[in-house]
Amino acid sequence: MTPATRRRARTIRMMWSVIDASVWFAAIWVATWLRLDLSIPSPFVRGALVFAVAAVILHMVVGYLIGPYAVGHIRGSFEEIIDLSVTVLTVGAGLFLWSFVARPVVLPRGVPVSAAALAIVLMFALRFVVRTARSRAAKARRGERRAIIMGAGDAGRRLMRNLVADPSSGIVPVALLDDDKSKSRLRVEGARVRGTREQLREVAEKYGADLLVLALPNADAALLRELAARADDAGIEVLSLPPLKEIMGGRPTSHDLRDLDVADL
Repeated sequence: MTPATRRRARTIRMMWSVIDASVWFAAIWVATWLRLDLSIPSPFVRGALVFAVAAVILHMVVGYLIGPYAVGHIRGSFEEIIDLSVTVLTVGAGLFLWSFVARPVVLPRGVPVSAAALAIVLMFALRFVVRTARSRAAKARRGERRAIIMGAGDAGRRLMRNLVADPSSGIVPVALLDDDKSKSRLRVEGARVRGTREQLREVAEKYGADLLVLALPNADAALLRELAARADDAGIEVLSLPPLKEIMGGRPTSHDLRDLDVADL
């Protein structure tokens, strides 16, 4: 990663920490307003302000120590959601304990709990909006290869997220295939599982795909030969992911894709 890329990543994490902290600030006021029958009596205004500022500070501190701002998560990924949830729950628990032991009572004790629930819903919603917009932007890119991802397992999902997040990859995922029928309704980054290997040709024709990406790091040679033959019949090229143990950090990107060789087959 270049210094410019690292600076950009830090800036983005800082921006999201400010956004999430602002969500906490607003959530405290909204939760107080709802708890006190849509009005905040003057005795509780100072308490709400103090708790809102405390929530902002606590969220920033916890978020940078153990939360989503300490590492470079893919926006809206499972890992980021887990870290964000831990951060919000930690802050909410701290505020609840403070409200419970504070004398005199400066804020209704249910406010921190309601505010934490509201804050986490809003934070998730913001990330969903960003991911949706990013997926649509990826689909709108022109002059790039349109790819079908074979395999909607862990490797396929990670690859999908990285391809969509990286405009320089030169590859736009348009559909997924998986032989597991239980994944037939799965959607990843705006693209859906559209069938099994038997539907490769018709899916390629329907979505104008010119590339099949095999996200099957543990596939045997017989399966790879069959998929290569189906891709040849559909008139599309084949690229494959190596085993995850060979991928730096276990996060496959377009740079990890390679042609099938004799050793694979």
